[in-house]
Amino acid sequence: MPKTHWAAPDDDVMIPYIIHNEDQIFRGSTLEPYLKALFASTGITNPYHGLRHSLHVMRSAYLAARYHSDELTPLEIREIIIAGLMHDMNHSGRAKPGFDHLEIPRALYAFSKCVQAEDSNSVGRIGELISATQFPPTKTQGLSLAERIMQDADMTQTFGVA
Repeated sequence: MPKTHWAAPDDDVMIPYIIHNEDQIFRGSTLEPYLKALFASTGITNPYHGLRHSLHVMRSAYLAARYHSDELTPLEIREIIIAGLMHDMNHSGRAKPGFDHLEIPRALYAFSKCVQAEDSNSVGRIGELISATQFPPTKTQGLSLAERIMQDADMTQTFGVA
């Protein structure tokens, strides 16, 4: 069955639209506590791996998950969006390839400190999705759809105008 066209909200309202689950695409409540934790974290002012990148990856992950919503559960979509938002939390700012083996554990640790109760059963899966953003990738074969979405979403800003 062909995918139906869906018009995304304008960029200026897209982030709140996703955070507050306006289209009810994922299971659970608002992701606002994660956004607040990201704002309070270190690294949000980094030139590349900062707030703009985290929001961009979350948006890209959301759009891909929405496109594949017939193949993903609402819980998987929530996990993807959270992972997109939190994947570079507390990033040190090093932008050269080869440091992600240090940056991913920083993000995982910071994420573990702000997990919401409703997501406690998803911590391991969200961690796997965050880990999938490591560059260069450590895993290239046998990736799940969600992991492929994360890898692609993390690279999309590279091809944008920002």
